[in-house]
Amino acid sequence: MASRSSNGSGLHMHRQKVESNGLSATISNQKESNCIENLERELKNCYQEIDYLQDQLNLRSSEASFMGEHIHSLEIKVRGLETLNGKLSLMDNELQRSESQCLDLIHELEHKEEELQNSALQVQKLEMLYLDSQCEIESLKLDFNEMEQRLFESREAISQLEAENKELHLYRLESRRLFSKAESQLEKLLENLSVHLGGKIEQEMLLEARKNLRFSDDLCSSEEPLGQLFSKFAIVATYDHYVEVEMKKMRDKVKESEILVNQLKEELQDEKRKAKEDAEDLTQEMAELRYQITGMLDEECKHRALIEEASIKRIKELEEQVMKEQRKATSAIKRYQEAHELAERQTLEIKRLKGAIERLHSDENLGRSKRIESCSCGFCAISSEQPDSSSKGPVSPEFSQALLDWHPAEC
Repeated sequence: MASRSSNGSGLHMHRQKVESNGLSATISNQKESNCIENLERELKNCYQEIDYLQDQLNLRSSEASFMGEHIHSLEIKVRGLETLNGKLSLMDNELQRSESQCLDLIHELEHKEEELQNSALQVQKLEMLYLDSQCEIESLKLDFNEMEQRLFESREAISQLEAENKELHLYRLESRRLFSKAESQLEKLLENLSVHLGGKIEQEMLLEARKNLRFSDDLCSSEEPLGQLFSKFAIVATYDHYVEVEMKKMRDKVKESEILVNQLKEELQDEKRKAKEDAEDLTQEMAELRYQITGMLDEECKHRALIEEASIKRIKELEEQVMKEQRKATSAIKRYQEAHELAERQTLEIKRLKGAIERLHSDENLGRSKRIESCSCGFCAISSEQPDSSSKGPVSPEFSQALLDWHPAEC
């Protein structure tokens, strides 16, 4: 009985122990089921949060790729700005070269103006030479007219001398006729005298009596026929001598006048020839000079017109080029300033985004560390402070998006 009682008590204790173990097992099962339910809820929330974080991560990765592309475009713009700076330096050099070319053109224009002034002075000198040659030609024309007047006067004198010579020739013929008539009469008278005197008069005395101009008074006191004869003979002899002397004088004058006329003719011909040659030379020289002057003036006018046209065209081109370069420089400077401002804004925005991303990562790391520290089960990294799906939903995207908002106006 004692053994039975001891066995009964042992069974009762074992039963109690089993019951207590069953109760404790049920209690532990309930706790475990409750813990599992809590873990399932937290796991579901974690899955939701992981999905949300995956979406946010995808969004952030897309934003990061967009920002990378934007940064790459900004880098390209910065490189373009560097190339633009190089272009600006090149344009500055080209502008300096154009300014130096403008100065060279201005100096060239001044040189051309000096050449034009010198050519104008040369043209004035040529015009003065032309006027001097015209004056010389006029003086030669006056000399030629004077020589023609002298020739006309000499011709008139020659014609007068020829008329006088003709008159003297006629007078000489008439005197010779009268002298021959008187001589025949004298011979007749001598024959009659020889008949009357009965003697012969020597021929030499008669010839001497013919040439002699004066007769003696003894012959006058002789017979009247002889006196009349000798008086007539003396008159005829004296007239003949006078006529011969006058004829000789006239002959000498005619010879002198002929010599003078010949000399004048030769001189006049020489002067005419010289004047003609000089006039031809002068006319040829004047024609050549006029042709040269007109050619030089035409060439100078054409050259000046071409130079002026080319210089005006070049100046206009340079002015247009300078204006274009100035506009390009101003636009480039403006674009450079805008790009520089944009780059500064982009750098500030990039810094802001980097700070926001760093804050986001720090917040995520901080939340994960809190969840790891507050987990009670020891098997997961779930925070006990994480709100369940029944009370609070997942983290609002507005909160996370506010961390990544881009405020270019604040930059």
